[in-house]
Amino acid sequence: MRRLCLAVAIVIGFTPAVMAQLPPMLDAALSIETEPRKVERIEMRITKGEDSVRFETRPAPDSGTTYTLLEPAEDALNEAQREIWEDARAPDEDEAAEEGAEEESASLSLTGLAALRGVIGTQVSELGLQDGLHVFGFTPAGLPGSDETPRAMLEALSGEVAVDPETGALAFFRFFAEDSFKPNIAARIDDFEIRQSFIHDPELGGPRPSVMTMSLSGSAAFQRFEQSMKMETLHIDWAPIGEAQSADLGAGAESP
Repeated sequence: MRRLCLAVAIVIGFTPAVMAQLPPMLDAALSIETEPRKVERIEMRITKGEDSVRFETRPAPDSGTTYTLLEPAEDALNEAQREIWEDARAPDEDEAAEEGAEEESASLSLTGLAALRGVIGTQVSELGLQDGLHVFGFTPAGLPGSDETPRAMLEALSGEVAVDPETGALAFFRFFAEDSFKPNIAARIDDFEIRQSFIHDPELGGPRPSVMTMSLSGSAAFQRFEQSMKMETLHIDWAPIGEAQSADLGAGAESP
């Protein structure tokens, strides 16, 4: 799933950084611990431009993840949809290494809240209420999914994170560029945004990712480019509480 775009790694792939002294409301939202649960099924939809596919993932009996296309039918896929579907099923380069890694909590795997602290940095400001949410601005100390972020790109980006005052939980965070910038001598980025939204999941007793969007446009080597992607977690079926719980959520859990 990581091959879809940089945005996929945002949930669990933050670059470590110095932890900020956060406003109490934001600190509390990032400290929420959800119930560890085992996933039985995740239904997702991925959209690129005007094309989308809907599919489900389930843990395979012999480890790994099974993928089932739900919409459109296999024989009705156009070229763009087939590329999305094939990309969604492509194994991660790090999958083999991750299988032997120590399991993380379901809370971290599904929300990345603890990891989000690592890129918020030390410059945090309260932006007030916006659409009923408490919004905080920050200067990113790192870029999601990147071990080394080019300084020119990092300096061009701003960040926002919002808390729902009714639930005290995270509502969304985003990384964006307010102005065009040159990440290197050969390219210019005119538009850049990654946004992850959350919903409250009663089964977890806290937030889980719901929709991730990414937009990118600019020029490189005198050629214009424009990309957009939307990843939606439409539904999650959780195993009954009585069953042995595991944080192994499968490849589909890396998406929002």
